[in-house]
Amino acid sequence: MSNTIRSVFFQSLMIFLFFGASQRMYGSNDLSVVLSENTLNKLLKAVGEIKGENNYELMLIKGKYTWKLKQTEILLINDTALFDTDVEIETGMSTYRDHVRGLMSVLYDPKTNQIAVKLVDAVFELKIQLFGKDFTIKKVQLADYLSTPFLFEGPSTLSQQMDFPMPDGTIKKLKVKPSATKLKIVPGNILVETQLNFLQEAEKK
Repeated sequence: MSNTIRSVFFQSLMIFLFFGASQRMYGSNDLSVVLSENTLNKLLKAVGEIKGENNYELMLIKGKYTWKLKQTEILLINDTALFDTDVEIETGMSTYRDHVRGLMSVLYDPKTNQIAVKLVDAVFELKIQLFGKDFTIKKVQLADYLSTPFLFEGPSTLSQQMDFPMPDGTIKKLKVKPSATKLKIVPGNILVETQLNFLQEAEKK
């Protein structure tokens, strides 16, 4: 086998393996938008410090507490998006940490062509220490404070019309219409997959 033939053979083999692996990972749809776990966590990091404060009352004791998120990240596993963080709580009497693992919703709206990633449930316990014992005052829902979703564009950003000049001077106009769009979560990635229909528009006289 010559070097040229061998080179072409191995290039063809690598292309075959690449597309085979892509099809197994992303399915047989025409177009896939991939939103990675790394992208979501880079966005979280860019947001910067996340903190809040409120008042508490236990019997005759009143005070103010503050909370701050530490080492926050989003984890993508099969069919689930998790919110993982440490919460540093300061009550005026004590400072402590609580590890919280919560749930995020991931939705795609075909009307707006937006992928929305939003915290829906992540709770930490607000506690104070009296007489050497911990008393839970209440449970604080972080989703109440982080109510704005992260929004990303979906697969419908593809041009809705394609023009093809033909040899006879005419122009064929094709309309691109995404359909059968579905969203799934796999380890490390959110996938929004769609089928593409190409329709030839009628010529205007």
